[in-house]
Amino acid sequence: MPGKTAFLFPGQGTVPEVLPPSSPLVDRLLAQAAAAGIDLEELIQDRQRIALTEFAQPA
Repeated sequence: MPGKTAFLFPGQGTVPEVLPPSSPLVDRLLAQAAAAGIDLEELIQDRQRIALTEFAQPA
């Protein structure tokens, strides 16, 4: 679908406990998420809270 972005992390259905090392790709993906109103940095760092949401469910 045009205009849709999916974020896949290693071990589908999981949220990493730490942010990946900075790179042009990582910076671009985080910026795209921020533009869509999703603060991935906060979500990744707050894994306990996110584990209770739909976001963390297996695909």
